Amino acid sequence: MDKLNRFRIEYYKIDAMQEPQRTLQLSALMDKIQQEYGFSLLNNQDYNENNVAVMALYREISTARNI
Repeated sequence: MDKLNRFRIEYYKIDAMQEPQRTLQLSALMDKIQQEYGFSLLNNQDYNENNVAVMALYREISTARNI
């Protein structure tokens, strides 16, 4: 199983948690994805275009948080 699928599975497990732990863990997962794939929070169009699946999961997790 590749890294992205492992992150997706982790996301689904976290998504089933209760708040506030859920949002805290989702934020931590976002940090792990950033570190693993080496991108910054700044919108880098080239990176986004070359890593569509990574950025799609990252955005999905971001919008799932209750902040």
